[in-house]
Amino acid sequence: MMRKTTKNSDVAAALRACRPAFFATVAFSLVINLLMFTGPLYMIEVYDRVLPSRHTGTLLALSGLALAAFALYGALELIRSRILIRSGAIFDRALARPLVERVLSRSAASTEAQGAQSLRDLDQLRDFLAGSAPVVFCDAPWTPLFVGLAWLMHPGLGLAALAGIGGLLALTLATEWVTRPALRAASASATAAAQIGATAMRNRDVVAALGMASRFADRWSGKHEEVIALQTCASDRAALIVSISRTYRLILQSGMLALGAWLAIHQEITVGAMFAANLLIGRALQPVEQVVQHWKGFIMAREAFARLAAVLAAGEGPVQRMELPAPVGHVSVEQLAVCAPLAAKPGLSGVSFRLAAGEMMTVVGASGSGKSTLIKALVNVWSPAAGAIRLDGATLEQYAPERLGPAIGYLPQEVELLAGTIGENIARFGDMDAEKVVSAARMAGVHDLILRLPNGYDTEIGPGGSVLSGGQRQRIGLARALYGKPALIVLDEPNANLDLTGEAALAEALEAARAGGATIIVSTHKPALVSMADKLLVMTDGTQQMFGPRAEVLERIAPRTLRVA
Repeated sequence: MMRKTTKNSDVAAALRACRPAFFATVAFSLVINLLMFTGPLYMIEVYDRVLPSRHTGTLLALSGLALAAFALYGALELIRSRILIRSGAIFDRALARPLVERVLSRSAASTEAQGAQSLRDLDQLRDFLAGSAPVVFCDAPWTPLFVGLAWLMHPGLGLAALAGIGGLLALTLATEWVTRPALRAASASATAAAQIGATAMRNRDVVAALGMASRFADRWSGKHEEVIALQTCASDRAALIVSISRTYRLILQSGMLALGAWLAIHQEITVGAMFAANLLIGRALQPVEQVVQHWKGFIMAREAFARLAAVLAAGEGPVQRMELPAPVGHVSVEQLAVCAPLAAKPGLSGVSFRLAAGEMMTVVGASGSGKSTLIKALVNVWSPAAGAIRLDGATLEQYAPERLGPAIGYLPQEVELLAGTIGENIARFGDMDAEKVVSAARMAGVHDLILRLPNGYDTEIGPGGSVLSGGQRQRIGLARALYGKPALIVLDEPNANLDLTGEAALAEALEAARAGGATIIVSTHKPALVSMADKLLVMTDGTQQMFGPRAEVLERIAPRTLRVA
């Protein structure tokens, strides 16, 4: 088993994928900046040669060369812009899949809002790389050359240019100093507001039914107002400095022109050199001024880059695993302790049991006893804090996800179906095998129900399965869990939303799966599923109280233990 150890390797790989585009941008910038000398040279020749000689042929020839150079400049600018646009797309394609996999991975201890923020950060970085801001980095190294040429015309012009650049750099640092705290606070508040909004939208039926809409709106509005206030504060400060920098540059350019005129009057430079130097210094100042104008974008891109790097570096890195045989279903849990993401202490500890392939175990206990925590650990959603979960002797981490996933059937307590067709949901959005889809639906007793829907298995169910009832979602979720005849089937309160017909179909499905050799683990509050079990696990306050054959455990515990808490 080999693990990537290079920190931020996904981000680095995405940037390496953009390297040819970056090199091409630098190469085009080299020619573009050389062509920027066309204007000053043309001005020197016109003022110092053409006007004194009054030679129209020379003027036409120079004008033709200048026009060709400017046309080439425009063409190269267009090509450079298109290269940058494509570099942004390359970066996105290289990073989008690893980022989504990391956000959706079990090791990502992030909230729904933070996951959404990561996807927004990717969009922001793509737009940044495809925009005009990277051009500043390509043009800035040419600033010393333009200043040097002005210096060659006259040292006073070069010193004035250096003083002007120093002033603009000071304004840039001031922009960073006054905007960074507000922008960081605004980003944190925006994440908090998004989390409140996502929670309210996910539970909007409860929010509406209990009259909590206005209170959630107040909570969200409070955080949103914080974001607006902080962003307004940062933007106001940045706008003030940008305004000062633009005014400063206008004054500086006029002052440079006045200095050139003074030098020309005293015959230290020519009139053509006066105008040419003004153009050169304006070109030298342009990248520095652009840094000031784009500084907010630089800061936001830097923060987005840091957040993405943290998300991609968190948890487990990509692992290459030797392919193990398909599991048969022998389950062994050894002194298991589980800590929920972001929780301070384990919600489950000291759990140990063994199940042979084809056995069924029911997990019982009051609400909060740790049943759902155990279920999530058994299907590799949450990692053990201590101990181990073994499937056919190997820990779950030793299986590649694409190998382990098809071997597990999982039905969570809150059934979530994804936007798509019913057939796609049952097939887990993999290659659709119609025979397996129908077989799973028949086992779950939902085949006839699906056929009565408008488009049968091709019925679009909407986000979260919104067009279906709770019971229908649960039975289709059961069919998804049974798809492909997995070796281990883990169900969390599978009959919570089922009527008598649905409960009978569930019992038949579990019997059929057990007859097919599947190992079944079910958490429940209802005695109906207890009577089907081979083994019984009793949980209390996150610890294992009893485990053993069903009949033995039932003899040792009071009947009230199995009642609904």
